[in-house]
Amino acid sequence: MNESTKTSLKETVAQRLVERIEKSLPDLTEGLNRFEIELEGISAIDWLSRQSCPHKIYFSDRDKSFVVAAIGQAKTVTEQNSKNLKDALDAIDNTLKSSDPAIKFFGGICFDYDDEPADDWEAFGRYRFTVPQFEIRIEDKKTVFACNVEHPGKGDIAGMLKSLRESIASVNFEIANSESVDKYTITNHADLPEEKLWSENVTRVIDDLGDKHIQKVVLARKSVLQTSVPAGAVEILSRLKKNNVMTYDFCFQFAKEDAFIGCSPECLFSAGGRKIYSEAIAGTRLKGTGTAEQKKYHAELVESEKEQLEHDYVFDDVSESLAEICDSVEVANRRQVVSLSYLQHFRSGFNGQLKDGISVCDIIRSLHPTAAVNGYPSEAAMRQIRKYEPFSRGWFAGPVGWIGKDSANFAVAIRSALIRGKQISLFAGAGIVKSSQPTLEWQETENKIKQFLDVI
Repeated sequence: MNESTKTSLKETVAQRLVERIEKSLPDLTEGLNRFEIELEGISAIDWLSRQSCPHKIYFSDRDKSFVVAAIGQAKTVTEQNSKNLKDALDAIDNTLKSSDPAIKFFGGICFDYDDEPADDWEAFGRYRFTVPQFEIRIEDKKTVFACNVEHPGKGDIAGMLKSLRESIASVNFEIANSESVDKYTITNHADLPEEKLWSENVTRVIDDLGDKHIQKVVLARKSVLQTSVPAGAVEILSRLKKNNVMTYDFCFQFAKEDAFIGCSPECLFSAGGRKIYSEAIAGTRLKGTGTAEQKKYHAELVESEKEQLEHDYVFDDVSESLAEICDSVEVANRRQVVSLSYLQHFRSGFNGQLKDGISVCDIIRSLHPTAAVNGYPSEAAMRQIRKYEPFSRGWFAGPVGWIGKDSANFAVAIRSALIRGKQISLFAGAGIVKSSQPTLEWQETENKIKQFLDVI
């Protein structure tokens, strides 16, 4: 595509959107307003990789029926403008009540809400939710470019429109070169904790199991890579997406070189109206590279009492949590084997009917953290994690997703990485039960970070 065609596309999109906004000015509501135009032939993630804006968001559900690539901030809720998580989620709910019904807040929550966020996670805090200024959204097989803006109240409508025109002009619609890659090398690779200490900690946890009424603890580790130049988060996620199937894909970048990305297989919950779906994922084997190897690992998973037990703790935990917030709960499937790009897992699904008055905050507080990323029972497992993990998990293994007017969808942020300039931290965890073996649990975490190492 030549330069004149690129310019024409940019000018056409900007003109169409400005006309759409001007036409809608008499109908502006007091809350957040949304203006959309349809687009064709544009890749959401390639578009996102071309934007210079430091604030970027990407989120897609597992079947890719809902995809959002977004930049900027129309409204943001953080620790700085809310007292606590409940206050923040109540503020989001109140904002959505008076806003365009298509408006969504995108963001996440840290794994351990009572833990003081480490410096690595300063840009994220305990929680952060944003309505982006500009979005490319793919939904119901339709692609739109949208602008979200808050009504200026008694302010200057003309000034708001002038500012929007300038912002739209800064959006890049150049067609991305899908073959471009980051030019960097890995200069150092360190594990925290190292394998020896990891094995010692796993042994200590195993010794504690049963004696202190703890059945399962999920221990995490991170591998820290140093790169020769800052690595692009969106570019890495784009390559990860090509190597992963049936995953929630996400990127939350709240500063120029600070981003949290991942391809997670695990749904925390999806809710619409009074209906809710949640699931339990636990128990792991490699996928294998050929049919014979895949069948071998599948049989090992199905026949392993240790993996069955690990999954059953998660099943019981999610079932108990849903019972607290639902009038009724049905098991959609029990201990199915789901085959992903690298690994195979047990997965069980639940459908529930929420009680009257249950909020998104109630759902999150009931379900998170599940025994898949924490352990069982929850409080005892969390104490073990705080005791043995020598780093802050931050948003790793926390809820990430979106909140809409009458619906919400959150994944569990596993298979993920924190990118800060020239440093990439890869996270992985393993469920420790009485029959666990430290060397095998280390290998499981190695298998889980392999997807990142393959593209980095």
